[in-house]
Amino acid sequence: MGENGAGPYGRIGEELLRAESALFVGRERERLDFAALLEDPARRASIVHLFGPAGIGKTWLLGRLRQLAEAKGIPWIDLDLQLVSPTPAGVAAALGEALPEAVGRGARTSALEALNALAGERGAVLAIDAAERGISLGGWLRGELLPTLGRRVLVVLAGRYPPDGPWRDSPAWRGLGVEMELAALTHEEMDCYFDRLGIADEDFRRRAAAWSAGLPLLLSRIAARPADADAFPDLALLAEDWLGGSRSPQLRLAAWHASLLRVFDYETLAAASGEEPPDETAFAELLRLPCMARGGSGWHLHQLARESLQAEFRALRPDAWREARERCIAVYERRLGSERDPQRAIWLMQELIFQLADSRLRAVLTMPVGRSGYTLETLDAHNYPEVEDYLARRRMQPRRKAHAFIDYESEAAYTLDMAAEQDAARGRLAKAADWLALRLDSVKLLRSAEGRMIGLFAAIPIHRHSLDLLARRPVTRAYFRGLSVSERLALAAPPSSPAGWYIRMIDAEDPSDGRARSELIQEAIGYLASGGLVLCSTPHPFYRELLLSIGMEPVEGAEHDDYGPGHRAQTFAADLRGSGRQAYMRKLIERRSGGGAAPEEPPYAFTAREREAAGLLLSGLSNPEIAARMFVTEITVKKHVSSLLRKTGCKSRGLLMKRLARYESALLRVDN
Repeated sequence: MGENGAGPYGRIGEELLRAESALFVGRERERLDFAALLEDPARRASIVHLFGPAGIGKTWLLGRLRQLAEAKGIPWIDLDLQLVSPTPAGVAAALGEALPEAVGRGARTSALEALNALAGERGAVLAIDAAERGISLGGWLRGELLPTLGRRVLVVLAGRYPPDGPWRDSPAWRGLGVEMELAALTHEEMDCYFDRLGIADEDFRRRAAAWSAGLPLLLSRIAARPADADAFPDLALLAEDWLGGSRSPQLRLAAWHASLLRVFDYETLAAASGEEPPDETAFAELLRLPCMARGGSGWHLHQLARESLQAEFRALRPDAWREARERCIAVYERRLGSERDPQRAIWLMQELIFQLADSRLRAVLTMPVGRSGYTLETLDAHNYPEVEDYLARRRMQPRRKAHAFIDYESEAAYTLDMAAEQDAARGRLAKAADWLALRLDSVKLLRSAEGRMIGLFAAIPIHRHSLDLLARRPVTRAYFRGLSVSERLALAAPPSSPAGWYIRMIDAEDPSDGRARSELIQEAIGYLASGGLVLCSTPHPFYRELLLSIGMEPVEGAEHDDYGPGHRAQTFAADLRGSGRQAYMRKLIERRSGGGAAPEEPPYAFTAREREAAGLLLSGLSNPEIAARMFVTEITVKKHVSSLLRKTGCKSRGLLMKRLARYESALLRVDN
């Protein structure tokens, strides 16, 4: 038997560590920064604040950082506050148990002296995981523990919250700390993970990346599922993770209602809660949850926390969930109807559209976890060259855009697949010089936290000075050339109060950047609160369906081929002039409610022929029988079935039948 008592084959833990290391991806910057701290004997920083939401991979990263330290001969002491009592006495006792083996069992020194002795000249690391459970320890850490530690001891506080209070407010403590905020994995890092697992199915990889939103915990769960399993794990089972271990039924109820709202304050949450508003204690507890963040208009849960809690609400109290959804819609409709502040009306319209969104729009508006630091900046003479460079890259370096979108509520998957020539056409047809000449404050550059331009939004006001330009330029001319004299006169408004807006461009450089996409689409939705005529045109089926989902309608006779042969584009409109905005809101609300008697529609982007095939499948027909009914070949039927499998995220015909069963009434209607 070997010296470690594990025989010639080593320990199971060692093999587990090797397997986890082989699958670990990303976090290169954090590992390099940590290695630099370990190697710097004169470092000023003594505390590393490692933070991010549940599921972001903090504990996995701690394992890799421990390997870095031990490879340099630097001892590592672990304290997990999920296992250790989060009190000064509990931490001191755990330190005392961890240290004697390292400094000699006969040592009579205190735990802190032992830790300093262990560090010596080479250093040591004290890592405290689940630090959010020890918020009350902050004063003790700053007042007693940390001041007595030697400078060669590096303390890592890993938790869900960013440092706040004295950690940030005090220049002294701020100067001793380094912040490492963990972001979701990038698509390149997720591709690397799939490669290491040997997963080659591109469609599965796209859907898994979209469903997990780059959270390592969720990515590992979906990647570990059997090939013939339903594509997505049950989000409701994750709800417990976001509640911070609390068993309070009042907190859970408050979190359920908060999950229905994109942004909330106490007043809005109380209105959504109906007869069960949270008391002050439950609301304060809610705001302390690690998945909660403060925004410009209120508080919000991060996306996957909201989806998980709402899934649990839906599963356990479906009637209460539906009633709460209706209350949310009523709140925003009432507030929007009486709002006189234009900026506030824009925000309320965005919130109402969010409440009324169908499956496709919910999928596209999914917001990744973490803070982005993205900002919208108005076009002017100084940043105009950047816009021209951005559009030139579109023209000269076009690329195919393929990305999957997931709606967590319906489990529907949607795929955007845009050919490179369409990407090039978008850059070729956009005329930034026109926008600059018109001095438009409705053209916005989207910048990353680093200041790089990563997206572009352009809305052209419709007024007497822009009508001629709109009638001459590609894309917009299809609508304006066909206007009658009276229709044109109705749009000849003064520039100070435009008759409407033409949404000319919504473009994210990286289609997989969910935050950029969501920011730009929300900017566009805000124009639906303008009370004017809102127009948009696209040749792509995915975006046409998206425009229909927000209540815009195709304009007869305004089709065009400006994007090139084979890319026929439609123009869509929402006429919100006069009483149009109120009628538009009512239409969306009635469409969502469906009068209560209409059968539930499948939330997938099926073509008419795919719907027909789905209905025949549910009737129990075989492929030859379906082919005979549809007057097509069996090969065509197989193509339809493959498309149904892809769009629903199912891996087998049996799973497809199970998924479609809830929509049987809609798919078997005679008018299908």
